[in-house]
Amino acid sequence: MADDGTNEEPKTEMEKVIEEALKPTSESVVSRLMEQTRNLYSEPPYRPDLTRIMENLPEIVPLDQQIVAGIEESQKKEMAENYAKILYEQAVEFDKSLDQKFEAGVLMINGLTFGLREIGYKNPSIIIFKGVLQNSGEPVELLQHVTQINILFAKIARCEPEEEKNPIGFIWDEK
Repeated sequence: MADDGTNEEPKTEMEKVIEEALKPTSESVVSRLMEQTRNLYSEPPYRPDLTRIMENLPEIVPLDQQIVAGIEESQKKEMAENYAKILYEQAVEFDKSLDQKFEAGVLMINGLTFGLREIGYKNPSIIIFKGVLQNSGEPVELLQHVTQINILFAKIARCEPEEEKNPIGFIWDEK
């Protein structure tokens, strides 16, 4: 009879260690199990109770699925879509602050400036800026990786200030 008054046999030290190793935590289950198993070899019977480990294996799998789900959720937050939405909101806010004679433009490092017409994305990591060159009116499209984005919004004169401003558009990812 066990010390707690039940008819169960008392657990061996090895069973206690394995049971402790199988408790779900945020630590790596596999590394904890391997460390505990290494410690078991210093005591009799010198081998882990594989039957007990296999019985508890279903408890380990959901924890691994939770970890994978957490990683996937984190990756979703890093998608180009989220960056593009923030850039779009900032561009619209900047454009609203300008009077009818001006529009939001993008000043490039090489000195080119273009009037911003659309911001879009291609998941997982590309941001797309579409517009027209300020001097020639030629269409331009700038593709940038999310890690390379440095945008300087600039106040530029509109080509046709007498016409109503077109709002900056947002391009949804086309799959």
